[in-house]
Amino acid sequence: MLNPRKLITILLILSGLSLSSFYGCSDDDNTIINPPGSTPFLTGSITNYPGGSVIVKAKLTAGTPADSFFAGTDTVDNSAMLSMDLATPPANFLASINEINLPPGVVVSDTTVRIAQIGSLRVYGFSNELIGMLQKKNFADSVVTGSFAVAYLYSTKPFSITGSDTITNVNDTTINVYNVSFTAGWNAYTIRAAERRPGYSRYEVISGEAAGASWYYTSSIIDVLRNRNFLSY
Repeated sequence: MLNPRKLITILLILSGLSLSSFYGCSDDDNTIINPPGSTPFLTGSITNYPGGSVIVKAKLTAGTPADSFFAGTDTVDNSAMLSMDLATPPANFLASINEINLPPGVVVSDTTVRIAQIGSLRVYGFSNELIGMLQKKNFADSVVTGSFAVAYLYSTKPFSITGSDTITNVNDTTINVYNVSFTAGWNAYTIRAAERRPGYSRYEVISGEAAGASWYYTSSIIDVLRNRNFLSY
């Protein structure tokens, strides 16, 4: 079950992405190369690959105590090429969005849908220790207008999310704009920094995979997704 939160939590936090840690520099390419209805086959060259052979897994977690399901697994060697199909998650790894406390101005077309999401892939050594993460994005350093990251959502049926919400505090305003549609099965979607300037950010969540992203490797000695509370189920 998902905790009642703003919808931005669903599409950014659950996917392993966070506005506070969304950083990079990029160009702005709006071409969509993996539209809704395309079951993602995760492939591509890995930037910053550490060398040698590693095991890459698309991990889903559910339940208390936590249970795990690997929607995809691939062994990557010195070629630094990822090649992974995503499998259908078991029913107990699908979360309901029926209990979400939607912010004003944001509409989900069908709240009976059940979903699972993958934002980052986990990289393990052959002793099964977590050594890093992979994320598909078009940036490597500080956030600028045009930076984006790609994530993947499994849905039990077609649905869409439209509208916008605004988050404000004393020194900052963030606007999140949704215009995203999903079909039954796995879908790619893109989270893009449409505008970034001091005290103001506007992010867009759109259907499909924007062109220009690469798989980036980041080393890690902890289970980042669990320890930073990126998952709530």
